[in-house]
Amino acid sequence: MKGKLIMTSIIIAFVVGFFVITTATANVVEINPDNDAYVKDIDPNTNYGSLAALIVGDYTSSPPVNIHRSYLMFDLGSLPSGAVINTAELYLYNSWLSYPAVDVGAHYLSNDGWNEGSITWNNAPTGFNSTATDLNTISMCEWTSWDVTPDVQATWAGDGVYSVVMKEPSADEGQDANNLGFDSKEAGAGHEHPYLRIEYTVSCCNHDGIRGDVNYDFAGPNIADLTYLVDYLFRGGPEPPCFEEGDVNGDGSINVADLTYLVDFLFRGGPPPPPCP
Repeated sequence: MKGKLIMTSIIIAFVVGFFVITTATANVVEINPDNDAYVKDIDPNTNYGSLAALIVGDYTSSPPVNIHRSYLMFDLGSLPSGAVINTAELYLYNSWLSYPAVDVGAHYLSNDGWNEGSITWNNAPTGFNSTATDLNTISMCEWTSWDVTPDVQATWAGDGVYSVVMKEPSADEGQDANNLGFDSKEAGAGHEHPYLRIEYTVSCCNHDGIRGDVNYDFAGPNIADLTYLVDYLFRGGPEPPCFEEGDVNGDGSINVADLTYLVDFLFRGGPPPPPCP
């Protein structure tokens, strides 16, 4: 009898067009670098990690060209366990630049074996990605952001320490005499320090491997979860304690489609809910 009532609720919902969507609440954290420094080729053994600037570009198009690159490192340890990173953006403020503009790319560096107190041109890791994850043309002194989401996601799945190299494109480096200076973390009061802005959600869908334990009693998916979902969608009941468990079909929302999916799984031999994120 209870199963018939649930199916009736689903049919009525489709007929009247009642459709409820819920999205997971995103959290935001801003992380400052633990290490940042620039290096330059004409002083290959000099360390500049204590300075207030992160310089990118070159100062002449004829040898010696005085190429500058900047390195930054961020520890993602402030993210909670189980966090799912949705977006990650690197923000830098350039306090000066040459005319007319400078192209700057963010190149992922998987080698975290460097620190700002000892890095130089000669010992700096060079195994960064040859293609920039994101590239911006900077023409005025302001905040600029680079979308580095895939790199930070890969880092979070790995050692949790994100390194990036900021540099001109290879075709420009040493050719155009364009340069700029970003504020480093050592910049004093009144300056704008670098940061990594991460938007994330926390997955609570880990205890049973698949979605569908809508009431989060660690016993689902079962008929009690169907009842809970119907109450939430149509009767003003409480929302599912864990968004991913209520998003039974894994499409990023909680709605009638999740009821249909759960009914098919429990009573019609349908596929099991997809795994947790």
